[in-house]
Amino acid sequence: MTDQNDSRKHHGRPALPAAPTLNADQWEIPLAADTDAVIQLFQELLPTDEFQWSLTDNGSSGCMYISTAIDKSLFQNDVAPRLSRWESQPDDWPTLFPTGTQIRKVSDALKRLLQGDVILLHNRLPHSALSFPVPFQKGRAIEPPKIERVLLGPQESFVEDIDVNLGLLRRRLRDPNLIVHYYEVGERSKTTVAVVYLNDVAQQEWVDEIERKIEVIQTDSVVLMKELMEFISGPNLTPFPLYEKSELPARSALNLLKGRIGILMDGSPFIAFLPNTVLTSFIGGEAVMHGSLIPTFVRLVRILAFVIAIYAPAVYLALVTVDSSILPTVFAISIAQDQAGIPYTSLFETLMMMIVMDVLNEGMTYVPGNVGSALNVVGSLIIGQAAAQAGLTSKFMIIVASISAVGAYIASYQISYAARLWKYPFILAAGLFGFYGITVCSVLLLGHLASTKSLSIPYTAPFSPLSLKAIRMQFFRPSAQKLKDRDPVFKPVDKHSQRGDSS
Repeated sequence: MTDQNDSRKHHGRPALPAAPTLNADQWEIPLAADTDAVIQLFQELLPTDEFQWSLTDNGSSGCMYISTAIDKSLFQNDVAPRLSRWESQPDDWPTLFPTGTQIRKVSDALKRLLQGDVILLHNRLPHSALSFPVPFQKGRAIEPPKIERVLLGPQESFVEDIDVNLGLLRRRLRDPNLIVHYYEVGERSKTTVAVVYLNDVAQQEWVDEIERKIEVIQTDSVVLMKELMEFISGPNLTPFPLYEKSELPARSALNLLKGRIGILMDGSPFIAFLPNTVLTSFIGGEAVMHGSLIPTFVRLVRILAFVIAIYAPAVYLALVTVDSSILPTVFAISIAQDQAGIPYTSLFETLMMMIVMDVLNEGMTYVPGNVGSALNVVGSLIIGQAAAQAGLTSKFMIIVASISAVGAYIASYQISYAARLWKYPFILAAGLFGFYGITVCSVLLLGHLASTKSLSIPYTAPFSPLSLKAIRMQFFRPSAQKLKDRDPVFKPVDKHSQRGDSS
């Protein structure tokens, strides 16, 4: 083919008035009969330098595509050699391009161009075209998980390609009841979203509610998983995660088997699960790979770490200020000697250290490469030791701040921000009212958790409403041989995970 259009050669164009917003759905009209007329229309609809086209010498056939949306190497090596045969035998396209699709509307051609298809045109196929997928496939390979670290389990994590992620799930659940529904959200971004669930396990009313909320999304773009989940879960006015995100295909398969609904988005290496409860945040990725005793131990350690992260600074502050009389005399004297010479109150000292630790944690988390680890070492060791030697803080305060920071991340990264935020009201209440203030804040925290729901599931389930069977399964999960029923927290339709006598 000749007369290849390359609009990148044109520079210094005069400024043009703003064009009206182009919506593909508004062009539900048939394609023109003439190849040249179709290309001219798309030149007007897509005045971008990425739009490329070419015609044969006689102008009877041609092709058009978005240069940055296709794999150029695949186009040159695989598609282009077949175009000459297709020019003389346009009716043989099912043989020459077996993955091609015949389209007849301008709107369909627009959508497929933006998806990475090459549109083939021929005058002997009037009012229609052939759409052949040549998408740009360069992406990240499947790698070991980075957040949910696993030592003795599968070393696979989700990537940014939704099809790859669904394939990883399908490898672990080769069940015809595994249902996937695709949606396109964002009038400009056209982001692919998939709702995944087990048809005979998940509550259909929950699935319908999620899909209904996705269908009514009318926004320019949905690029981040956070944006999508805000449309589904509603305003998130709590630091506790209303949905669980996972990068582990194995753990995701277990969540689907419990009756939860997964939401995948193209471009995100995570899957989000609804409904969610506070206890699901304390399950480690490694815990699902061991027996019955170790998951219980891991969960209890994570819950204890979360409680310590919230209460340790407040309890320390209450003991050294308002309620210091309950301390043993020797311990009280040791703390008083440690605080001697500090030029400000214990409340200000505690708040200052907590803020410094949060700043260092953010630096460790988001600063790229080894710089984050270096900042953590410098902040934890050098700055802390120098502050204690300079009399700016006590040694006990450094210990308490370190325990609180470590405890928040041991619990779970997703729920760590809840501990980091809630500790400040506890510190203020403890500094002003002692253990009475801690008690009031505890009641407020429990009330906040009890009033929170994910879909229709209380966030505090299975404690409120109380379900002894669910609590026993959460903390003392029986062995696989004796596990006959699914966890009742997520109300699975099929309540049995094992048939027959498992004794």
